[in-house]
Amino acid sequence: MESPAIDPRENAIQGSAGRPATLDASITHRLKAVASRLRGYILLEGLAWTIGLLLVAIFTQFALDYFTRGLRLSIRAALLAAILVAVAWIAWRRLIRPLCVRIDQADIANLVERRFPHLSSTLISAVRFARGEYGSTDSNSPLLAAAVIRRAATVAGTAKFRAVLDARRAKWSGLAIIASLAILFSAVLAAPSLASLWFSRNVLLRDVPWPKRTYLVVEAVNGEIVGARADD
Repeated sequence: MESPAIDPRENAIQGSAGRPATLDASITHRLKAVASRLRGYILLEGLAWTIGLLLVAIFTQFALDYFTRGLRLSIRAALLAAILVAVAWIAWRRLIRPLCVRIDQADIANLVERRFPHLSSTLISAVRFARGEYGSTDSNSPLLAAAVIRRAATVAGTAKFRAVLDARRAKWSGLAIIASLAILFSAVLAAPSLASLWFSRNVLLRDVPWPKRTYLVVEAVNGEIVGARADD
């Protein structure tokens, strides 16, 4: 029994197991590296927003409670709930939701193509062709697709993939995180008793009073100070 004839065009784009020809390993590695770095940048920026908002909320809550010499329990509970909702909202919008978005190699390739127009869609085409997304062999050329995949390794070699990312924003986000944490820990170390009271009153919602300073002034009557003998 004779084996069926194999179209040489399909051999050009398919491997021994019938899979599409693979993209050059260096390109795959670079695309994955950019995707990982992008996730890192998203994480830094999201944490900067979340921690920054939390820091502002903590100091605002502390100032309101301390300088009014003690807010009522209902007000403290409402402030705590508002802070939790605000922080959860900003964390969802700036941190959790962006990190849940799937970053595909084709998405990174598209960004690189925009940054380096001289690639002329070679990179994005090679990524899609390597997945077998070149359509039917009756209307498309697997041989041409294989040639594009091979050419992409040479053409994309001169493009700096990381240039599509804004490293400055990531650096500022990192500095903002460090500064926020430094301010918070410095405040705790500078006044641990006040920090403990704030936590008890505004997080645990306990009715612990703020310390009060009382100044006694002794007034003289006709130039004489009258007091009980042996009295303080």
